[in-house]
Amino acid sequence: MYCSRCGCEIKAGGRFCPQCGNAAGGFPQPSVDKKRNPKSASGKRKGKKWITIIVSVCLLVTAVGGVFLYQKVFSEKYLALVINDEGKVGYINENGKEVIECQYDMGRRFSENGIAVVGERIDVDDEGNPIYRYGCINQKGKAITECQYVDMGDFSDKSGLAYVVKISVEDEESIWKYGYINEQGEEVIPLQYNGAGSFSEKGLALVWKVVREDADSIWKYGYINEQGEEVIPLRYDYAEHFSESGLACVGKIVGEDADGYSIKKYGYINEQGEEVIPLQYDYAYSFSESGLACVEKMVREDEESIWKYGYINEQGEEVIPLQYDKAESFSKNSLAVIGKVEGKDEDGYPRYKYGYINKQGEEVIPMQYDGATSFLENGLALVEKENGEGIYEKEIINENGEKIMGSLSTDTYMNTFTGGNGFFYITEWVDDAKYKIFDKTVLTISGKFDYVDYNYGDNGTIAVGKKIGMLSDGQNKYECRYINEYGKTVMKVPDKYIYAGAFAKVK
Repeated sequence: MYCSRCGCEIKAGGRFCPQCGNAAGGFPQPSVDKKRNPKSASGKRKGKKWITIIVSVCLLVTAVGGVFLYQKVFSEKYLALVINDEGKVGYINENGKEVIECQYDMGRRFSENGIAVVGERIDVDDEGNPIYRYGCINQKGKAITECQYVDMGDFSDKSGLAYVVKISVEDEESIWKYGYINEQGEEVIPLQYNGAGSFSEKGLALVWKVVREDADSIWKYGYINEQGEEVIPLRYDYAEHFSESGLACVGKIVGEDADGYSIKKYGYINEQGEEVIPLQYDYAYSFSESGLACVEKMVREDEESIWKYGYINEQGEEVIPLQYDKAESFSKNSLAVIGKVEGKDEDGYPRYKYGYINKQGEEVIPMQYDGATSFLENGLALVEKENGEGIYEKEIINENGEKIMGSLSTDTYMNTFTGGNGFFYITEWVDDAKYKIFDKTVLTISGKFDYVDYNYGDNGTIAVGKKIGMLSDGQNKYECRYINEYGKTVMKVPDKYIYAGAFAKVK
């Protein structure tokens, strides 16, 4: 699913866009919650705030009239999205030349195959949110397919296919129908599904349909290949994409609880559709790069039903016992955040302490934190502690549990740049978000900005901006620029652009 405002991909189950804060939605989605109460490792949920940005790319290189602050030989192989002061989207090259006219109402970053998804606004919904129709263009600005789709995914590097969506009226009801187009804009897999994902490197895509069972409408999941053949039938009540291990988590309904909610059991299938790990768990994650998957079961303790977490390998063996009260998947550094209940708060809710274990199940960072995130690709994690006076503060730690940065407010968040080679940024929420950028040595390379594109530019720059005003339609206007890996401004964007996105390498 993609954000209707900025085009950023919203992961399954996400309720808000990670880029602009826009609420997810716009069409019926199957529930991805495997339980009625979603979990979070911090034990707290904080409402996401809104940043009024229209597009999902952040990095630039000046448009016509831009100020070049240092000399550089440009290859003309990079394009960046910009928005002008009329709210129209176009693209510039590294010389700052507007090579694709600002004429669209929304857009996404170019894929490496030289195709970008763009959109035209056709209406607004009952809440005043814009409604778009999507199409795609090549790097010369020529339309591959006109803006006719309700939604559209990015093209898969391997298959060269992208899912597209149109509205079909069935029994006086508007139904979203998914299919796939190729890079020539041809609908090569008919629009027949009620949901679909992108194709994996192994050439399989998750699809689902609404079917009628016992007078109820339920979702059924399966997988197709690049020829549109249903190689794994739509027989599951839940499914995830295949991981690099060649296994996918799937689930089936086995009954109902006392309140009438469905009870599912989860296991794993291989790419041939064989259930290689039985559907026996009450909750399960996809396998991580560590070769382990987090699973959980409900057990009875002190006349209460509680969840216990552990880890299995690709053979289904429980290599780390189901002994934790909270747990997340292993990160790339082979550490996983885990937690156990340590008393209850004043409202009677369980109070957790969090730490980290390695693949051998050894507690390498003690359970001493009141909240914790998984380690990011830069080898850092954000943790939270109560200071003894009822005030919670966050700090950043490394893989040895050493504090790298401390005394951060509870409204601080940390993210790495996509393709950022260890660079990361922290977000501090006051009235609006403020972003601060660091290199992989935790050296501050920039001051605070009002927006930072989470993509690290393929040309080695980062797009940032400071708010300088607002347009009549309520859209923020930014003074935009590109900075290099040392935090130095290498290009300022002309005033006619109010937003600029990350440079993308194209064919």
